[in-house]
Amino acid sequence: MRNYSTESTESLTVGQQSTTTLSGGEFVDARYVQRGLSIAHQSYGDADAVVLRQIQHMAATGQNILFVPDPSASSAALAQTSLFGRLSGGDLSNPFGPADRHAQTLTLTERL
Repeated sequence: MRNYSTESTESLTVGQQSTTTLSGGEFVDARYVQRGLSIAHQSYGDADAVVLRQIQHMAATGQNILFVPDPSASSAALAQTSLFGRLSGGDLSNPFGPADRHAQTLTLTERL
């Protein structure tokens, strides 16, 4: 089991409609809050690259992907950190030369 890089980030997209009156008053109609993850990983091996290609192939068909960052966490923590949604991937690179290490950043957007 490997952990993802500390360079990974989490985002929130807030869907809302705002109406501003002539006097400057604002009325906000909140619609949704959508979580997103940018998952950076820098220690994939050659064998992992095969699996990553399969995951990206499935994601390209519009299938949902479940991301569980720490499966040993309590059930409450899993509910807060796990994300189920659409995945898109960046380039799979080999920044460490001949070493059996690849890097990739994946973007996961919660499906509402």
